[in-house]
Amino acid sequence: MHLVRITPRPGRRHRVLQVSGIAVFLLLAMPWYVAVTLGNPGLFAYFIGDEVITRITTNHFNRHGEWYGWVQVYVPTLLLGTLPWTPAMLRWTLTLPASFRHWRRDPDSRAAEAGWLLLTLWLLLSLLVLCLARSRLPLYALPLFLPLAVVAAMQRQREGRTLPRWRWLAAWAAVLVALRLATAYWPTHKNAAGWADAIRERADMPVREVVFVEDMARYGLHLHLGPGTQIERVALDPAPQSHFNPSFDEPLAMELAEGEQGVVWVCKQARWPEVRRRIEAMGFRATPLGTPYRERVMFRVQPVAAVR
Repeated sequence: MHLVRITPRPGRRHRVLQVSGIAVFLLLAMPWYVAVTLGNPGLFAYFIGDEVITRITTNHFNRHGEWYGWVQVYVPTLLLGTLPWTPAMLRWTLTLPASFRHWRRDPDSRAAEAGWLLLTLWLLLSLLVLCLARSRLPLYALPLFLPLAVVAAMQRQREGRTLPRWRWLAAWAAVLVALRLATAYWPTHKNAAGWADAIRERADMPVREVVFVEDMARYGLHLHLGPGTQIERVALDPAPQSHFNPSFDEPLAMELAEGEQGVVWVCKQARWPEVRRRIEAMGFRATPLGTPYRERVMFRVQPVAAVR
């Protein structure tokens, strides 16, 4: 019985891109994608359209899509994220032009330094894709830190440098933990704990649901108001939405028709007049709850007949 060989034969020159590797990837991964796509109608259009084409070619998701957005996001992420080995990374970066010229002209050196070539292409090609895509966030660069760590270690070994003493590493780890704790307490409009406190202070009833009108939903409120509390995001007008990951849970009229009790509504202060006018036009009255919080108005909604 003969087995099909999917690895390079001994003695043959290795190539950066092996067709056999692509075949193994398709054999292992493609069946899962096909099964999930067939089992969820519309998933393929959402996956390729919204999550690939739209994120790469447009700034639809407001993820630093300006032409200079990659500088704002990835440069500080890589410079700060590779500390304390950033100097080693910068020294390696300065050697890249000469290394590429050497690899292009001398096949033997390219084969001898295949490890360096693999790491370089792994890192730079991935970074190029991240920079060209117009949806950019620091967390997108996290997979790059694996090749970056290997490059930093190999660069220090090439230079004959040893690793820092464990005391320095322990001190740096303590600094990172302290920074993480500090950011956890840094005030931000996304802090769900602050939102929960503000809602409790203003609500004169048990809160069972929080509805954000044309605003970003703070889903972390589940953790602070109780797991049974519903968090929804509604639109003023009905609009066609994707079956997967829709922008809004439902339109305003549908949410009002449900007539649920214990609901706190939230909208941006700048849109409060418009939101109140829309609600009153549908036969309901919107009553502010206390003062605005982070430029948002919290209010409750009641049918006009119930108010009278």
